[in-house]
Amino acid sequence: MDNFYNEKPFAERLASSFDKKIPNPILKRYVATVALCYVGNNYGTSNSAAPYYERMHKKFLIERG
Repeated sequence: MDNFYNEKPFAERLASSFDKKIPNPILKRYVATVALCYVGNNYGTSNSAAPYYERMHKKFLIERG
């Protein structure tokens, strides 16, 4: 069971807001936020939000090589 049911909409909005190039001024915070959300916390991770975090991570790797 995925008890992080409220995280998916926020991950989806965050991912869609960065469909374009990631602005340099927020790059460090972007990477830290996505990594922290993807790894989760003591209670686990959000399985329904994971595809959005993976998409954002891949986008960063492609852009920054």
